[in-house]
Amino acid sequence: MSSNKKFTSARCKIQLSLALKRIKIHRSRKAEQIKLHKREIADLLKTEKYSLARVKTSAVILEDCMIEAYNLVESHCEMILPRISSLDYAKSCPEEMRLAIGSVLYAAPYMNVEELLKVRQMFVAKFGKRFPEECIESKAMDEKLVRRLTQTNPPDEVVDLYIATIAEKHGVRLPDRNGTTALREAPAKTTAVSAGPSLPSVPSTHPGSADPAMRDEDIIRSYAANPNSDAGGADNLLARFSALTAGAQVLNAAS
Repeated sequence: MSSNKKFTSARCKIQLSLALKRIKIHRSRKAEQIKLHKREIADLLKTEKYSLARVKTSAVILEDCMIEAYNLVESHCEMILPRISSLDYAKSCPEEMRLAIGSVLYAAPYMNVEELLKVRQMFVAKFGKRFPEECIESKAMDEKLVRRLTQTNPPDEVVDLYIATIAEKHGVRLPDRNGTTALREAPAKTTAVSAGPSLPSVPSTHPGSADPAMRDEDIIRSYAANPNSDAGGADNLLARFSALTAGAQVLNAAS
């Protein structure tokens, strides 16, 4: 076994700390890209290029999902760091750390953060090659993180919501008073959201996350009553996205 992959709490702590710094850099760059893309979408709406605006909006939604994934992974890394020294003599992963470690193991290949991949290798060296599979089997992963990393095509309702918010922020008048329902021109129906493994939900503790006590329908009603409200960071779009995604899944099940 390579010495770089062998687990020691000191080496793992260094890589986790470096990963946190790298995550902050990636998140900041992506946030700037999203601002630029939203301005481009607003310009497309002004020139009535609605089909292209919807395509770009779908891409922005996926970028927002990745930003929230960075936030969630950051929270799990911060939970592991102060406890990492307790693993030096552990024979198996402590239950109180299993969800955080399992979430980092799952997310590492998606995040484009080299240090997270090294951390993953160390945990696999420590707890065995089957440890990632065991985390999946025992549902020791953050369900919300899994959804964000496996999101594919956003539902039409979510795209509509983003377009309406972008248009309002940039002073663009949409063609119908109901927002964006008249802008749907794509002939193909949007595919369902990929939810990934069925895992328990873990509320995010990152600043700016939506209140975990609010139910999805409460968020929808709150936004419908006051579309200018901002209840929690990133224009509150990700909180509404979670609610609308859940609502779309309920409607699909009922149909």
